[in-house]
Amino acid sequence: MTALGQKILHRAMPLAGLVERYPRVASCVFGLLAATGFPPLALWPVALLAMAGFSWLVFSAPGWKEAGKRGWLFGVAHFTLANNWIAQAFTYQESMPTELGWFAVPLLALYLAVYPALAAIGARLIVRNGGFAPLILALAGSWSIAEWLRGWVFTGFAWDPLGLVLLGGFERPGIALMLPWMGTYALSGFVILLAGCLLWLFRSGRVLPSAGLAGLIAMAMY
Repeated sequence: MTALGQKILHRAMPLAGLVERYPRVASCVFGLLAATGFPPLALWPVALLAMAGFSWLVFSAPGWKEAGKRGWLFGVAHFTLANNWIAQAFTYQESMPTELGWFAVPLLALYLAVYPALAAIGARLIVRNGGFAPLILALAGSWSIAEWLRGWVFTGFAWDPLGLVLLGGFERPGIALMLPWMGTYALSGFVILLAGCLLWLFRSGRVLPSAGLAGLIAMAMY
């Protein structure tokens, strides 16, 4: 590892320690941050970092049950913020009180959070004792399947797929340009692959390759 890599890792240790000490709180925080990658904010770098953090929380969970709890907390926070547009829609319905929208969104999030929980559980059941890299592959696949289920079960709720964070800025398609060839659900899994690869390279001390991958992602987004 280079001296620069050691310096960066040393500065990141306090934050990593907080995540490890309060994993459930961190799950909620990462869920909120991941939602900022959606329009109109479109903070895709923040969303990628949040998904990297969530991937690590799934990996570091002591078992699949804890991984599921972390996934559910992530989902509650994520969908509460990502679906705030539903609350706004209530302001255009004269027959419904506006306040009802602000109760409806968190209640809906309690259900939608089941799917990130299933993704986390699935990944941990597939990779019980493996390393972080196999976990990322498993989580990407299980997330894609969970999103498909979310769009189908009980007639489905397909809004806000994770792949939306790959839309570029300035009305450019970004990496979402691959959507016609990959499909919505695979694109969401690709988000986790990108985020996981960034974290894997960084934690392995490969700071320059990690920075190079981040640069390639930025160029592809714009």
